[in-house]
Amino acid sequence: MRSRVLILVAAVVLGLVAAFAAGRYLDSARRQVEAGTQPVEILVAAKPIAPGVSAEQALKDGSIVKKSIARQYVADEAVSSFSTIDGRVSAVDLTVGEQVTQGDFQYSSDAGAAYSVPEGLLAVSVKDDAVVGVSRMLKPGDFVTVVGTFEVDTKDGTTSVSKIVVPRARVLAVDQNLTAVQQETNAGTPSRSGSLMNSGKTESQTLEVNTVTLAVTPPDVERIVLADDAGKLRLALISKSDVEPVSTRGAWLKDIVR
Repeated sequence: MRSRVLILVAAVVLGLVAAFAAGRYLDSARRQVEAGTQPVEILVAAKPIAPGVSAEQALKDGSIVKKSIARQYVADEAVSSFSTIDGRVSAVDLTVGEQVTQGDFQYSSDAGAAYSVPEGLLAVSVKDDAVVGVSRMLKPGDFVTVVGTFEVDTKDGTTSVSKIVVPRARVLAVDQNLTAVQQETNAGTPSRSGSLMNSGKTESQTLEVNTVTLAVTPPDVERIVLADDAGKLRLALISKSDVEPVSTRGAWLKDIVR
């Protein structure tokens, strides 16, 4: 009789343990299902996006919008905030309804020049320093005004003039690559490695030349190249809210010091 009672008690205990475990499992499964159905806001392509389109332009023309999707259907590395891709360009084709992931938009230098240059535009680089490049605060995706300063002849003699060369140009890349520059080195001058140069010979030295690469129309490429050769260029950062280019008559030194 006593053994039957023990067996009955053990069966009841085991049943309670099994019921508790089953309840925990079902509760966990329910929470997982509920978590998977919770809506998450992510960026989605509302229009087809070709490679080379800036994130700023895609957002501006409505090619990228925010959409709520059940968490269980959100792709890995899906982007939920525009700030994640700000200053980047599309590196792949995106179809309507496709979720935007971190790998879809890259910086110009990572995506490659072919993907960075919008259709119909050309890429041209200008030398950059702390003054030309707005204290090196420029980044891909910014817009700048290209200003040139020249010496021109007038009936009263030679004077300086500053004029807007290109009112609005998009920054494709701010490059820190090294560019080879040929320089003559006199005999007895230490090289970068500390050794002495042979008399009468030249050495190819690699000097750091910073550049800003801009996306502009073919006529603007001609204007920039000519202005860079004939004078000095400077870049002026344009506010994100300014979209209309301005036109000026230029600033003449004779008018300033009059």
